[in-house]
Amino acid sequence: DHESRGLTSWCVRREPFVHTGPMKRAIGYLRVSTAEQALSGLGLDAQRSAIETECARQGWDIVATIADEGVSGSKAPAKRRGLSDALARISTGEADLLVALRLDRLGRDAVDVLNLTKTTEVALVDFPADLTTPAGRMVLTVLAGAAELERGLISERTRAAMAEAKRRGVHCG
Repeated sequence: DHESRGLTSWCVRREPFVHTGPMKRAIGYLRVSTAEQALSGLGLDAQRSAIETECARQGWDIVATIADEGVSGSKAPAKRRGLSDALARISTGEADLLVALRLDRLGRDAVDVLNLTKTTEVALVDFPADLTTPAGRMVLTVLAGAAELERGLISERTRAAMAEAKRRGVHCG
């Protein structure tokens, strides 16, 4: 059937993928920004599931999954208990890499994200590029800037909505 469509047999993988390299030890990192998101657990569960799936696909052993619940991505890594713990475990050799669902889960400050990825091996489930290559670092730089821009726009909209509520006499706080 493949040959009738002009495909050669080498185009089709007939056996399941089997990871043959050394197994890396990963720490899964989860983050949600609000207490409501933390209480519902849905965002954390979705992140956990995606990270577990990616680690299984890559052949990585998850040694821990650490969450920052109700913590803004604008906070520096050192000011987030979960991320600080994960990075400390990697620096002591307990794990080899940090795995997060998306870049904005690591942070929304471009400099913080870029510094973190310079000192720690990071894998992002929705960003399959190799962050150690020049092209991967360039794309990461652009996406980190976009995450910071998004944070700034969210802050502007929130301030404008709060000012309008105050103008209408609604107490916020």
